[in-house]
Amino acid sequence: MKNNRGSAVVEATIVLPFFIFGMLCLYHMLRCRLLENEIYEACIETAEYIAEVGYINDSSFYLPGIYFPEYIDNEDELATYVLGGLKGVDFLGSSFSGDYFTLRANYTVQINLPFMPNLSEDRCIVITQKYYRGIQDNNESEDDEAGKYVYVTDNMEAYHSTRLCSHLKLSTKVVGIDYAVDNGFEPCEFCGNANEKKMVIVTDTGGKYHRLTNCSGLKRTIYRVKLSEIEGVNGCMRCVGQ
Repeated sequence: MKNNRGSAVVEATIVLPFFIFGMLCLYHMLRCRLLENEIYEACIETAEYIAEVGYINDSSFYLPGIYFPEYIDNEDELATYVLGGLKGVDFLGSSFSGDYFTLRANYTVQINLPFMPNLSEDRCIVITQKYYRGIQDNNESEDDEAGKYVYVTDNMEAYHSTRLCSHLKLSTKVVGIDYAVDNGFEPCEFCGNANEKKMVIVTDTGGKYHRLTNCSGLKRTIYRVKLSEIEGVNGCMRCVGQ
């Protein structure tokens, strides 16, 4: 019989690099797909905002670039896979006229793989939205009402007709570190311990104190959902009135 010792090692040496390369490709493809969904959601939120305020603002063309970054939760991921990061997402080709506007987001996805650096592909997201002008169609039915989009937070205490509702904005205040500790506030896990600072930031509803004003822990996550999907949740007294 022939001596086949070492053949498995040779086969593994040949196959393993291709396997690792394939897994890397799959990993980066999944992350790019998740990022694309996040960019799409941010574009929807931006379009919703423009629809709410665009009728009183003649500079709708500038609004996407101003408010789109506020709806991106993971800027590091964007900087990793989008050429130019946040600045690499432009809204050239968007049109704002009449009762409808078209939001066009252009960006380039770039992936660096072993032996295949700088793989890139141009992407484009197009969203058409109608301005909210306060004019209601008399033919609207209850089904139309249930199918409309509203805004909620994680706790689902109430739904809101606009993300600009003051109840969706976190109420913050600056207090002394001794006051925060004495009242049971704990250090934020994102911006670190604040022992070196005399003043910290707390919220009316949270249990953490923060060292940085731009800490991600001070951001409230707002979801855009259909009203029919949150049965049993009451409307906000301020923006819905029920």
